[in-house]
Amino acid sequence: MRDPRNCGATFNRSLLALAIMAAGLPSTALAQAEAADENVQEVLVLGVKGAQKSAIDVKRNAATIVDGISAEDIGKLPDSTITDSLQRITGVQVQRNGGEGGALSIRGMSQVALLLNGEQYLAAGNITSAQPDLTDVPAQLLHGSQVYKSLDVRNAQSGITGTINIQTYRPLDFKDGFSAAGGFEESHGELTKQNDPTFNALVNWRNDDTGVLLSAVTGRKNLAKNFTGSAVVSDDGGLGIAPAIVTDEHGDTRLAEGHGFEAFSQGVERNRDGLNAAFQHDFGNGFNLVAEGFYTKAKSYDRRVGINFSNRWSQDDNSENETPTHIKTSFSGKDGSHWIVPDQYDIRALWVKSYSVNNVDAQTSKNYNLELNYDNGGPFTGSLRAVHGSANALKYEANAEGDLSNFQGDNYVQQNTFYPIDIAKNFTADTRHTEVGSAGGYYVNANPQGYGEDQHLTLARNNFHMNWGGFNTPINGGLGEGKTLTDYMANKYSQTLAGYSMDSNSDLQSTLNAVSMKGKYAFEDDMFFKDVEIGLRHSKRDVGVQAFAMFSALYKGSKNKDGEINKDGCLVQWKSIDVPLNGGDDGTQCSAGEFDANDPSVFIPYTANKPQKLDANGAKVTFVTNLGSHVSGIPGFWAVDPHTFDNPVAFQTKAFGNLERITKPSSSYDIDLTETSSYISSNFERGIVSGNLGARIIQSTLGTNVYTTDGQTRAYGDTLVPTGRARTEKTNTEILPSLNLGVAVNDDLKLRFAVAKTKQELDLDKYGSSLAIDTIIDVDNPTVRIPLSWSSDGNPNLKPWLATNFDFSAEYYVGQASMLSMGLYYIKIDSFVDQKSYDKDIVANGKTYHNLPGHGPVEGSDGKVQGIELAAKLAFSDFTDGFLSSFGLDSNYTYSPSERKSETNFDVAGKYYPFADNSKNTYNLALWYEQDKLQARIALNHRDERYIQDSGEYGYSLYELGGTYVDANISYDFGNDITVYLEGSNITSTDSRFVYRLTQAVQQDAFYYDNEARYTLGVRAKF
Repeated sequence: MRDPRNCGATFNRSLLALAIMAAGLPSTALAQAEAADENVQEVLVLGVKGAQKSAIDVKRNAATIVDGISAEDIGKLPDSTITDSLQRITGVQVQRNGGEGGALSIRGMSQVALLLNGEQYLAAGNITSAQPDLTDVPAQLLHGSQVYKSLDVRNAQSGITGTINIQTYRPLDFKDGFSAAGGFEESHGELTKQNDPTFNALVNWRNDDTGVLLSAVTGRKNLAKNFTGSAVVSDDGGLGIAPAIVTDEHGDTRLAEGHGFEAFSQGVERNRDGLNAAFQHDFGNGFNLVAEGFYTKAKSYDRRVGINFSNRWSQDDNSENETPTHIKTSFSGKDGSHWIVPDQYDIRALWVKSYSVNNVDAQTSKNYNLELNYDNGGPFTGSLRAVHGSANALKYEANAEGDLSNFQGDNYVQQNTFYPIDIAKNFTADTRHTEVGSAGGYYVNANPQGYGEDQHLTLARNNFHMNWGGFNTPINGGLGEGKTLTDYMANKYSQTLAGYSMDSNSDLQSTLNAVSMKGKYAFEDDMFFKDVEIGLRHSKRDVGVQAFAMFSALYKGSKNKDGEINKDGCLVQWKSIDVPLNGGDDGTQCSAGEFDANDPSVFIPYTANKPQKLDANGAKVTFVTNLGSHVSGIPGFWAVDPHTFDNPVAFQTKAFGNLERITKPSSSYDIDLTETSSYISSNFERGIVSGNLGARIIQSTLGTNVYTTDGQTRAYGDTLVPTGRARTEKTNTEILPSLNLGVAVNDDLKLRFAVAKTKQELDLDKYGSSLAIDTIIDVDNPTVRIPLSWSSDGNPNLKPWLATNFDFSAEYYVGQASMLSMGLYYIKIDSFVDQKSYDKDIVANGKTYHNLPGHGPVEGSDGKVQGIELAAKLAFSDFTDGFLSSFGLDSNYTYSPSERKSETNFDVAGKYYPFADNSKNTYNLALWYEQDKLQARIALNHRDERYIQDSGEYGYSLYELGGTYVDANISYDFGNDITVYLEGSNITSTDSRFVYRLTQAVQQDAFYYDNEARYTLGVRAKF
């Protein structure tokens, strides 16, 4: 059998001869990424120790500063997900979703490039974002992964703080003949109480020169993460209103909740499928071909059901309805203000509502690779490569709200709901008022069994727990004397369906086409520069983002304010019981209703949503009693079961007869990014010194197409009306030099130094999100709305991320599977995105309105990330033959503070905030055991508090507090072909806790999530 290293097992340094390049290949092609490991062996059963040795070999043999992970067996990474495995690498930080790893960062920064087998990977999980999110990628398809921390100009893409290259299996990695492997596992969640299966299989055939591989995964997983706290969760279904800063009559300043408090039970069902197919053929004479396709498909249902206590939009903050009764602490702000932090409140609940949300997210990605490699053992090597990728993510958000109020008596809101006769006649005489409409319409009491006065509740926050009270005080209402809010919540018919909506939907589409070539010429052994490598790459990426709301046409055939017939009805986004079809705020848009029978000059608008109970339109209902471990005192209540909206389009179409998709212009855009780059790189060596010197030149053209608006909003919703499209195109060229230097002090000790300039494009929302204009009615002309203020999340003229990176590391190899390492790094961020409040001119209604206040993204230029990385990988068999020889250790620690200076980027005490998603301290500690047939590992991961975002000029910020997560697994081999294993993920049930940070020493609780422990039992087999 031929040595697989010469059969094209990977594309590592497989380059097309420079002579072929000179024969007329297009100059716009780009170089493919180079594998970190110089020699890839056949796939073997590695085990824990073998996987650790493989990771050490990757680091030792790389020309750059690299860390890696390897599969311990076919279909078996060290952890249950690729993200959970990557978190074990020094400097990698991950976000948890229900206790499972999600999005990840390197050295506290999310600006990370993602590669698949060395080329740019188009993933459905981050179409518009640079931050890798691999939740749609089944881990069983992967062979390993490398994390580049210093720049290698030969990589197709590079991030500001790192680059991740995930690797799949390839046919010539395996032994001759037929090989197969497969597995089945079932996982169980502590909170979900469900059993979730996953199947995976791989088949491979190869001979001396040809190989074919097919691997597939299908599985389901249910995650739970119950929520309680401030009603600020804007993750497509929450209210998204941040606290405001208020000063009371006593001069005390505090945070007041923007829309009250809520608690919900949340379950995420995630269904994943993946397929990897590969073909390799050695033509002889140094030429070999690789063709492969990588396909992932994921569909998730993020279901939430809960209760909200709010101010019913009575003011911008909740200060009038949220009275502090106990102060936890107080302090003085930088401006001399006196701040208080309450932990107990009296709550005047103007709105007690149940709500149900289902975010249905379907993601698909397809990535194809075709490469021709040349290596005949001579000085010339080279490769040609072409990749094509497509990805899409379609997300629907559907919700329903129930209202316990009867809109009568002492309620804050007196709701006069008016309906045509064909609706009103379905209600009894005691629930509908006297006929008042010219066409027979009635006012109808929407919820006669609801309560009739605003309830006062108590809330105490202590040690990340919310304890509610006051539900058993008698309250007036439709159930009669002596009934309490607890009674109303327990009565299924004391809620009216306040409304349906589908507001936060999105359709993301992206394609990627890239072609690259590279060639290397190796010089004589006695020369200082050992080779020269040249690469060219051309790529084009197109991204389309459509944010949209779903509208329905209501009351077709009714009359409008002018007495004309509405043939098509009125388009309504919020099908709610408090939305009258009166023509909108300015009264000029579509209206529907009747004229007063007693005064024909008075128009009475119909109400958007008719009175109905929670189970209307075939909806399932559920009685909710479990809201998680962080809340107590809330009685059980009825709500729509979010499973009702597993097919949200079908449900709303059934309920309203029609559904129309309307674009939300401020969050919709199209972007095309064309990049042409070239690089030159040379490896050098003289005595104990070796390294790599190179430079990459990137010319990029970014075209952005955004919507324009004048601030007019469609009535009965929050969707702006577009006035046109605007295109911005910009071209820039960046030269990115790099030096990677290594000094082999002796056979075991290696010192490294690296310096480079790095570049990465912004998250595409920062280019594409357009201007949103807030308007008010013109006092001089009530039919016109004029601009009042503006806001924007994007600016197409922003610069990309630019940085200068310095790295130093020392690596001490103390055995085949043991090493110690230490690293220092400093990253000067020369260009980043910041938010700023400033005045600008706005054009609307054919006029220019000068110096209107607003806030939007601007370029920052004074940021830095610096830190220390320490790591120890120890296989005790490298030091002893005794009992301890079966044990090993894999541990690391990262200290990674950051800072970004700006005009508003500081807290109330004046201290600057770090970059988003940054944690100062991260550490991992894994102890493993391997003896004969038995393997076991227990692993601890700790991440310090994570900065999320600040409130701009308000001076406070949102942080997730630190947490320690413990995972464990044990496996036993029955013979050489069957392994049974048991895994536990987040076995300590560590929760997520979020706070508002006012100063470094003072914080206020924000909200909390329960995260569940998960356990998996499985079997793997090889043939």
